[in-house]
Amino acid sequence: MFFHAIVGTTQGWKGMFGAPARRPPISIREMDEGIADYLSEKHERIKRQSGKPRAVRSSKRPAAE
Repeated sequence: MFFHAIVGTTQGWKGMFGAPARRPPISIREMDEGIADYLSEKHERIKRQSGKPRAVRSSKRPAAE
């Protein structure tokens, strides 16, 4: 087994990933809204693609039936 010491700094990584930093960073609220929008759009797309409504099971029947 070999262990290698990390001798570099993060300054050497600057510009390697191509994504510009957001200034100022987004807030938790903006992040939550973005996630909610994405999930809502995904849910609507899945509903449109399925084409048929899902059957609702009666809660009175045992699961084994």
